[in-house]
Amino acid sequence: MAQRPASFDIGHPAPDRDRTSGGLLLAGFMGGPVAWSLQLLAGSGIAGAVCIGGDGARLPVSGVGWAPWVIIAVNVAAILIGLAALLLSYRIFSRTSRGEPSSHGGVMEAGEGRTRFLSIWAIWTSVLFTLAILFNSIAFFWTSLCGI
Repeated sequence: MAQRPASFDIGHPAPDRDRTSGGLLLAGFMGGPVAWSLQLLAGSGIAGAVCIGGDGARLPVSGVGWAPWVIIAVNVAAILIGLAALLLSYRIFSRTSRGEPSSHGGVMEAGEGRTRFLSIWAIWTSVLFTLAILFNSIAFFWTSLCGI
């Protein structure tokens, strides 16, 4: 079998895969979306449990003074999870930089390798879903629990 010239050796698609684990990368990538989903599900579930009424009328049930505090706790936890996913994604991004100048120029250097590329997307996913969590949290403080 003939040897390929060195110029055709493109290397492994994930050269820095040994600097992080797939589980950490998945946690960084999915932390924000999961926190946002849990925030929406918990908020809807609590609001549905404490507000009753038919024909579109929503009245708060008596004895549910705990509900706003639980929703605040859920929102704070979701924000913290989103920020933790962002921090984890950034750490993976910085850990997977090889520090070697690329022969393809500066554009290729930023996302070189599969692991680094996925960590960039994990950063953006965490940023966008953390912003969505913040906007949902702001909406809670602008409206009443049962919408009346």
